[in-house]
Amino acid sequence: NKEVAFYLTSIIRQALKNTEYKVQLSSTVLPDIKIKLPIDSRGTPDWNYMERYRDR
Repeated sequence: NKEVAFYLTSIIRQALKNTEYKVQLSSTVLPDIKIKLPIDSRGTPDWNYMERYRDR
C-alpha cells in the first residue's frame, strides 16, 4: 500500500545517503547496503508499524 511504500522509500533513500556519488548503484553495490526495518514479536517485518508511521 502507499503508506508502506512511502516508509520503504524513505528508508532506502536514507541508506543511500551514505553512498558516494561516484559509486554507481549496481547489482554488486546494492547487496552491501543495509536497510533496517522494524520487526514484530515474531521477527518478521512489522508492516502495520510501517503503515501507521506516517500518521504520527
